[in-house]
Amino acid sequence: MPVIGNLLQLYLFEFSATEGTDVEHDGRYKWDGLEDYWTDHDLHPFLFRVDDQLAGFALVQRFSVISKQPIVWDIEDFFVLAKYRRLGVGRYAAKQLFEAFQGKWEIRVINGNERALKFWKATISEQIENETIPSSINNDGRVFDLFEFETS
Repeated sequence: MPVIGNLLQLYLFEFSATEGTDVEHDGRYKWDGLEDYWTDHDLHPFLFRVDDQLAGFALVQRFSVISKQPIVWDIEDFFVLAKYRRLGVGRYAAKQLFEAFQGKWEIRVINGNERALKFWKATISEQIENETIPSSINNDGRVFDLFEFETS
């Protein structure tokens, strides 16, 4: 948990400029609920490694933030360290997640995050062997590009 907590700070830093978030008084970004990933059977934390070096993480949940359906897989957060981007680490990790958790998926990308949108569009299209087009959705005032697909 502490390792993902540390990597989560790097992830949140990347979003701070576009999301307008500030650090708390202790100098850290706020992200509540990480400890739940070790106690709730519908939450699954993962670390990515390359040659035994930390390369990133994913937080997968069995609950749709958008449709509120409990039978949908959702990647709450997904992060690959800059050094390992464009080397296929993220695509490989995503493929492993899609294969491990079969069924309906929803992947949300915050509107304006073009790098993530391009990554998920290519990765999901490769996984389902068909081009996928996201829909735009407003969820509590935040606009997302939403990918909906199924793995089997």
